[in-house]
Amino acid sequence: GRKRWYQARILSQFDMEREAVCGIGLLSDIMSQKETIMHLEDVTQRDPLTNALNKTAIEAYAAKRLENFDDDKKANLLIFDIDDFKSINDRYGHPCGDRVLREFVRCIKTAFTFSEGVGRIGGDEFILFAEDMDTEDLLERVRRLLDYFSQVNYGGEYIKTSCSVGITFTRGRSKRFARLYSEADDALYTSKKSGKGSFCVYNDDGVNP
Repeated sequence: GRKRWYQARILSQFDMEREAVCGIGLLSDIMSQKETIMHLEDVTQRDPLTNALNKTAIEAYAAKRLENFDDDKKANLLIFDIDDFKSINDRYGHPCGDRVLREFVRCIKTAFTFSEGVGRIGGDEFILFAEDMDTEDLLERVRRLLDYFSQVNYGGEYIKTSCSVGITFTRGRSKRFARLYSEADDALYTSKKSGKGSFCVYNDDGVNP
């Protein structure tokens, strides 16, 4: 049930009329080389601290998925920003900040139970591209994430943490990634203004806290 990679090299033999009469082939098992290549490709797409996709990789992933959408397929783009992250670094040090970033990605993957569409786009900003999710289910998972990320254990001390979330959606190929990003960013800005540890949703009428 597993895929295995091989390389086939074939040399054709021709007669006087230049018609192919036979072929001599060599089949080589290249599984180890292919695994090395795939590992290196994966490493170049990952944020080394959190193991989430990096900015280039998550944007390319979301844009490619949107290109292949059917008219009735739905997707959500969420932007997360950790509240007062600079204060955490200043008070507890950068190793603590790194711990908070790793824990935040773990919370995202726990709340949403998948990891393909999670990316880090800045110091303390992350993106989630989610497909085929019911709106109420999505919002419940966001609430769950906010609860999961209410504190982080660092060296036996529990540090209070929170994040703000901006959410938008599309159906079919009506919106490209750049537009979704802009809408989610507007919603995130409103979320930041209305209070920490909250989320806002962008729809055709604007932003709804």
